[in-house]
Formats: sequence, structure tokens, C-alpha cells
Amino acid sequence: MTIASACMNHFRTNHLKENHLALVPEKGYDNVDNQSRLALKFMKWYEQEHEVKIQTAHSDGGEKKVGNYKLDGWIEEEKLGIEVNGCVWHGCERCYPEDNSVLPNGLTAGKQREKDSRRLEFIKSQGINVQVFWECEIRNMLDKDREMRSSFKKYLDDGPIDLRACFFGGRTGPLSLFYKPSEGEKISYYDVTSLYPFINVSTKYPVGHPKVHILNQDVRWSRPEDNNFELAILKVFVIPPRSIDIPVLPMKVGEDDERLLFPLCSQCARENPEGGVNENYSCPHTDQQRGWVSTCTSLELNAALEEGYVVTKVSGS
Repeated sequence: MTIASACMNHFRTNHLKENHLALVPEKGYDNVDNQSRLALKFMKWYEQEHEVKIQTAHSDGGEKKVGNYKLDGWIEEEKLGIEVNGCVWHGCERCYPEDNSVLPNGLTAGKQREKDSRRLEFIKSQGINVQVFWECEIRNMLDKDREMRSSFKKYLDDGPIDLRACFFGGRTGPLSLFYKPSEGEKISYYDVTSLYPFINVSTKYPVGHPKVHILNQDVRWSRPEDNNFELAILKVFVIPPRSIDIPVLPMKVGEDDERLLFPLCSQCARENPEGGVNENYSCPHTDQQRGWVSTCTSLELNAALEEGYVVTKVSGS
């Protein structure tokens, strides 16, 4: 047994109170109409490609209801329903060809397909045509279509909050990579070695399940006082200042979001994911192009607002 596991056992046995540690739901804390990011971005792409308006879970009034069922997408002028099925949840025949394969919801792939078939039969009996797209089909389309892939990356992520999206791992920010002391000058090196236990001892931690706010509101926050959420995780569209010595909020760029940057323009960061120095460069992008969707704590956001960042939309908290 390690010291860490021994400490955790001691904590759980002697100090952990009832209803303090919450088990986060598989689909997150947002409402039951949650759709995957892939599905929501596909709907936006479909709208753009076919020049139509699609009603989704994040439209006014939520998803289109047909009897006791809801459609992922609904095109009113065409009376057309769109379903985006996650392969693992609906038992895609390509990914789960065996009827007795057990899915995460506890049903076998065969039973889930029967259930989905009955649902589609009822919806079609109401005079509604339905197009079904599978997750693996969409990912295959993305692999083959660079323009589609580029469009997906540009779409604002206004879907449900993913708690892991506010974790970015360790960061370093050297302000000087090399320093040569002058004659008679003494320099020193300092390192922070106890950050985690310090945070554990001295700061606040969430207890129990959170209260969820689904907002999708246009705002204009430029000061910490504008943020009414004292202790929360927020999903916002943030515009950084055009000039700042040490940026506050990060974003991930690259094909697989593999690079963590602290940019002052998201578009410049996407165009130059490896960075570089050009003293004569001037960012040509608008504020809307420079901004990005950030999932962060209210404490981080307030620190950013103090440094000149501006929030123009709040998706939820």
C-alpha cells in the first residue's frame, strides 16, 4: 500500500461525511435533452449544407415532440426528422453486429435495435419522414472531407458542460529562458513543490451535486462584478484583450486538441499551432474570430475579467 492510498483509506474511513462526494452522471448534469457535441455540430453542418433551419435540444422549446418521443433534429418546412445515433448506445450493426452484445445501458444490441425500430415505426406512422445518421458514419465523413472537418472545428460548442473540459493539466510559463548574471549579481531558482496539498488544506471544495443553470444568454461581462456566479463552473464565449503580458485563459488547438496555448486570438492560434515569433505581425481578425468557448471556474473567469477579457455569451453553469 502506498502512502497516498493509505491516506485516502484513512480519509474515507474517518473523515468523509455523508453526501459529500457526488457520483457524476454518465451524461453530465444538464437536462435530459442533452445531445452529444458530435450530434450538435453535425446539425449545424447539415443546416449549412442544405440551407435549412433545424430545431434541436438547444433551440427555444427544445427538441420536437412526436407523441411520447423526441427527435434529435426537426426541419419544419420539410416535415423531416433527423436522428443522430451514438453507436454504443443504439447498437450500430456495423460496430455491434452480434445481437447478444451488451451495451452500456444494460440492453443487448438486438433488444436496443428492436426498441429503436418500434420508435421509428411510430414516428413514421405520424406522417413524418426520418433520416438516421450513425456516429461512425459521421466520423467516416469527417475523415474523408477536409472542409467538413474544418467546419466542425469552427462551430461554437454551445452544448452541455463537460466537467473535464476545465482541466488542462500542469502548466509552465517561463518569462526568461536564459539569463546571464552580471558581475557581482547573485541569482536564485525557486520551485513550488507543495501546490496540491496546499490547495487541499486551504481552499474550498464542492460538496454534493451542483445546481445546473442552462442559460444560452448573450451578455457583456467586462468586470468580475458582472459575473453573478460566485463559485461555479461556467461555459462561456470569451474574447481576450489584444495586448497582455501574461494571458489567463487557455485553449487547445490541433487536429486532436493536442497543444495547449494561451492565445490572444483563437484564429491565429489555429493557423499557427506550433507558435513562432514575428515582430511585424499584426492580428487581422475580428473580436468574434479571436474569441473561443471556454469552460472554466468562476475564479479563473473573474481573474481573466480583471485582466481585460470580455464574455459575450454564457451557455450554462
